[in-house]
Amino acid sequence: MSRSSRCRSAPRRPRRLDGPADALELLLLAADEPQRPQTICLLARPEHPGGVAVVFDGVESDDDIDLLCELMVAACRSGDRIALGSVRPDDDHLPTALDELRWVTMRRRFESVGIELLDWFLLAGGDATSLAEWTDSDDRWHA
Repeated sequence: MSRSSRCRSAPRRPRRLDGPADALELLLLAADEPQRPQTICLLARPEHPGGVAVVFDGVESDDDIDLLCELMVAACRSGDRIALGSVRPDDDHLPTALDELRWVTMRRRFESVGIELLDWFLLAGGDATSLAEWTDSDDRWHA
């Protein structure tokens, strides 16, 4: 997957959260059509081959993302792995400097309680960007 990808309209149905392509497919399945502001959390537990998608509607501001992260920290347990996707229909899929900073901050916050934040995707206008790839963060998908 490249740092910024075109989203397909008919995603396949991956059985596991094994890589960024699987995460993107699952995010597209969980996102509303037509697009509206949402953030989706994909949760994978080591003991289960499947996972859970939690959809947060109306997540638009930076404060909303921070609150969502704290909710997920409270809901998850050490050893869990998550990937986030923020649908931003009225914005660009390319991250801002603030998005990049937020990505690093979120990853550290999750890591402090033993949760792996695998990636954060920004989705807009049929395109997606992986913050892990955009910022050249260490790859945790295959760790």
